[in-house]
Amino acid sequence: MMDFELASDIKRRWDPRHISPPGRPDPFLVERVCDLRAGSVLDIACGTGRNALYLAGLEYDVTGVDISPAGLTQLKAAASARGLTVKTIEADLRQSRPWGQYNNGIIFNYLPPLSLLESLHEYVIPGGTLILCTFTTKNGERFNPSYCIEERAFAQGLPLFRLMHHSENMLDGRFRDGYVFRRT
Repeated sequence: MMDFELASDIKRRWDPRHISPPGRPDPFLVERVCDLRAGSVLDIACGTGRNALYLAGLEYDVTGVDISPAGLTQLKAAASARGLTVKTIEADLRQSRPWGQYNNGIIFNYLPPLSLLESLHEYVIPGGTLILCTFTTKNGERFNPSYCIEERAFAQGLPLFRLMHHSENMLDGRFRDGYVFRRT
């Protein structure tokens, strides 16, 4: 995704991908959910909300944020059908983000822009947890490299976060790096 790309163009690209109901939660989240603090979770780039729904089912207070209205509509419908409450925010993740503060944050299969990476500490309270899992350049030509991180890119941590866990994993035959950070 290029920074000069219009939000309306991004929505047009992502909305058709979000016409199906949410799938199963990410296996890395299921494996590492024990690292989350009780309370609230901000699901950044939530799409149709597969992870938000999973966490809401575990009684977390979840807010999902995404640029795609179609994805957020799917999330709200699925939450309602399951008797769950999930708050949603439609937002361009490259822009100013007055989203509040949360006990936890999660980011899956999305490479946040540098401005968001540098400001994640504004959304996760001290002592809170951030779980980030996304595709790596080890995937080679199969992925646009602008959507991938270098392997172990965040092994030294992020601003105001300490690395608690890192592992390489695969999803549908694609390489990913998974991280668990604690907010300092």
